Amino acid sequence: MTEAVQILERYAFEKLNLNRVQIRCEDRNLASIGVAKKCNYQYEGTLREDAFNDYFNDFRNTLIFSKLKSEYKAQSKSL
Repeated sequence: MTEAVQILERYAFEKLNLNRVQIRCEDRNLASIGVAKKCNYQYEGTLREDAFNDYFNDFRNTLIFSKLKSEYKAQSKSL
């Protein structure tokens, strides 16, 4: 998944000329949180109980991570 995120962000920043890419995931999804952190996305905040989770039969919190084009460029130069 880490590789997929890196391919997507490269396309978003270099081809689509976007300024920002966002990852949103449930706070219980530790694998997705790990991918966001490994790819150097910045934690921005939590949307508290913003959706109902049918599997757990309760409300979920959504974490928001983002990366800016300037951060992507700085990271690319250091590689």
